[in-house]
Amino acid sequence: MIIIALDPDNIKQIKGYTEKDVVEYISSYKPERILCTIGTGNGDISPTVQGILDEPEIKQKLKFVGVDNSKYSLTEAEYMKKNSDRIDFQIKRNVLEMIDTSIRSFLEGYWNSPETVNSDLTDTMYKAKHRLRATIFYDLEEATWENRNESILNNIRSASPGRNEVLLCTLEERYWFNEKLSVF
Repeated sequence: MIIIALDPDNIKQIKGYTEKDVVEYISSYKPERILCTIGTGNGDISPTVQGILDEPEIKQKLKFVGVDNSKYSLTEAEYMKKNSDRIDFQIKRNVLEMIDTSIRSFLEGYWNSPETVNSDLTDTMYKAKHRLRATIFYDLEEATWENRNESILNNIRSASPGRNEVLLCTLEERYWFNEKLSVF
């Protein structure tokens, strides 16, 4: 299984990774089927990603394996609200926001092709971010990121993926699914 990352909110801003580039990159693998973790197919996808998924060579092979993210977003919002008055929480949250901004800025300078977007370096940066987040906010990371991704992984496994298939996921998810699906 080939795992390809998309940036649901900012794909137009990634140099060398336009909608056309992504469609060509996916198609170059000649997948039998394309699984997508982004959305559930119920209109909950950004217009840019929807444009990619609506391309005929993609659409005819597409199967959604995502989950309803509202449950996880609500959990995170409640956690943030509950802890927002604590100074140590504010400092930790600010540190994570600075790191996230720094990682994104660095990667945007590095990305110039589908290969650089879908690289070990990109995966390593997002893995480091989530390891730090798990260290600082373990309960939150477990309740949102890990549980959400495990639910998606169960959906992927239920779809019985094969070797000649593509999994479309977010930039941050790619490392996680690469690790969990490395048997392909």
